[in-house]
Amino acid sequence: MTAMNEAFWTELDARIATDRLTTKSSSTLKVIPLASTTTSTTRSAESTEGVTRTVADWTQVLDTVSAAKGTAQEREAQLREESITRAALTADLQLAQQEIHAFRTLLQETRAQADARVHEAEERARAAELRAKAAEIWLKQIEQATRGLLPDSLHPPCLNRIGHRRR
Repeated sequence: MTAMNEAFWTELDARIATDRLTTKSSSTLKVIPLASTTTSTTRSAESTEGVTRTVADWTQVLDTVSAAKGTAQEREAQLREESITRAALTADLQLAQQEIHAFRTLLQETRAQADARVHEAEERARAAELRAKAAEIWLKQIEQATRGLLPDSLHPPCLNRIGHRRR
């Protein structure tokens, strides 16, 4: 906003200076007759011209100020629109950031649940392996115990296939 004000005043000063130079150069080129040789018509023409020139200078200044005011109002309208757009974009950005945060939290929770399930499944698998090994050991012990109870002729043929020798 300050840069716009500076630009406005700089432009206004330049226009005024240009107008003054134009006015001075045209007035310096004008030959002013001596008071003794001037007539009343010449004096009235000069005074009318001076008033017209002064009014013209102020009219140009007023036109410049009016134009600057219009430009300033347009710029303010643009700034308001940009401000509204910026506010909307900021709100959208905040919503997006909240969604991202929510998704990250959900992702972390889902990962934690998945890790827990995998760990639980691994523990179940280990427990199943241990039960299987224990069952295998028990079956071997039961087999050995039953061998000692049966006479050699009554040993079941399936025990022979497992790889056990007969006594």
